Amino acid sequence: MKVMRYPDNKENFTFKILLEYFAVFSIIITSGTAIINSIFSLVIAALFIILYTQKVNLKYIFYAVIIIFIIWINSYILSSLPFDNKEFLVMCARVLGIAIITSNITINHFKKFYINIIVLLSINSIIWFSITKIFKGVVLPFTVFTPKYGTFYHIIGHTPTNSMGNCGVFWEPGVFQIYINFAIALLLFDCVRSEKNNIKLFLLSVTLFTTFSSMGVICFGILLTFAIFNNKIIIKKNLKWFIIIFILLLIIFEASTGVIRDKIDYDASTGSILSRTDDFIIGWHVISDYPLFGIGIACDSTELYNQYAIKYMMYYKGYSEDLAQSNGLCNMFSSAGIILGSIYLYNIMKKSRLFFQFKSKEMIPIYIVLILFFANEAIMFTPFWIAFLFKWKN
Repeated sequence: MKVMRYPDNKENFTFKILLEYFAVFSIIITSGTAIINSIFSLVIAALFIILYTQKVNLKYIFYAVIIIFIIWINSYILSSLPFDNKEFLVMCARVLGIAIITSNITINHFKKFYINIIVLLSINSIIWFSITKIFKGVVLPFTVFTPKYGTFYHIIGHTPTNSMGNCGVFWEPGVFQIYINFAIALLLFDCVRSEKNNIKLFLLSVTLFTTFSSMGVICFGILLTFAIFNNKIIIKKNLKWFIIIFILLLIIFEASTGVIRDKIDYDASTGSILSRTDDFIIGWHVISDYPLFGIGIACDSTELYNQYAIKYMMYYKGYSEDLAQSNGLCNMFSSAGIILGSIYLYNIMKKSRLFFQFKSKEMIPIYIVLILFFANEAIMFTPFWIAFLFKWKN
C-alpha cells in the first residue's frame, strides 16, 4: 500500500490555507452538528473561495446542476408527496457548495485539515464533558434544553448533564463517533507514523470512548482488527500497548456505563436497539411501498412517516416520526428509491478508495464500517457525504 504523505508541516500558513481550513470546517459543522447546523457557513466558504480564486470550474458546476436536476425530478415529478421548497434549496446549496469546495482543495489537504479539526473538536469536547462530570449540575453558557436528549451546551461544545455520552458539537454521540472513527481510519491507514500522529490517535481514541457509543466501539474494533491483521499497515511499533489500552478502555467503558448491556437488553427502556429496530421496520415498509423512486429526497414526509409509525412501530409507540428515521440507509433508500439510492451508495464506496489507496479486497473492512455509519445515523444527504460524489482537485 502506498502511504500518502501530507504537505510539509512547515508550509506557510497563508490566507489560502486558512480559507481551506474554513471550508473543511464548514463541511463538518453542516453535516451533523448542533451548534451551526445551518447551510450558510458552507455557502460563505464557497463564495470566499470564488472571490479568492477569481474562477469557477464549470465542469464541477455542470455536474452539480445535473445532480440537482435529478433531485428535482425525484422530488417534484416522481413523488406524490408535497414538494418541500426549503429542503430543495438546502440540497441545492449543499451540492453547489461542495462542487466549488472540492474543485479547489486537494484530497491530501482535505484529509490533513479534517484530522486536525476533529482533534481540536475532540479536545474541546473532553474539556467540557469532564467539567459536567466533575461538577454535577453545573450550568454552562449557551445552554439549550431539548426534550429528546436533555441539556446541551452549544457553541463551546454541548454535553447533557445526565449520563449520556460526549456529543461534542454534534447532535448526538452516535454522530460524533462517526467523524472520530473516520479520522482514526485516516490516521491508521493513510498517515506516516509519527509521535504527533500517535498523540492524535490516542486523543481520538479516548474521546471515542467518552461518547459511550456502542456502535462507535464496534467500528473502532473493526478498524483496529484490520490494522493488526493487514501486514501492509505500519502500526507494528508499540502495538501491544495499544491493544492493552484498548481492552482496558473497553472494560472500563462497559463497567462504568453498562451501555452495551442496555442497548442489547430489550427490557431496558433506554435501549437504543429498540428504536433502531423500529426505524428499520418502518423504513423497510416505506421502501417496500415506494421501491423504485422513493418518496422524494426534497419532500415533506412528516405525515407519511407518522402514519407508518402508528401502523408499524413496535417498541416506541406514541413517538413521532422524528425517531423513525435514524437508520440512514433506510432513510436514504426510502427517499431516493432503490435505483438512485444504489447509484449514490456505490459512488460513496467507490470514492472512499481515494482516501485510503487500498486495493478492492483491502477496502472491505472500510466498506463495512461505512455501512455501519449509515445504518446508525441519517447523515447520507449531508455535505460531508455528498462530497463523495465529486473528485477532489488534482
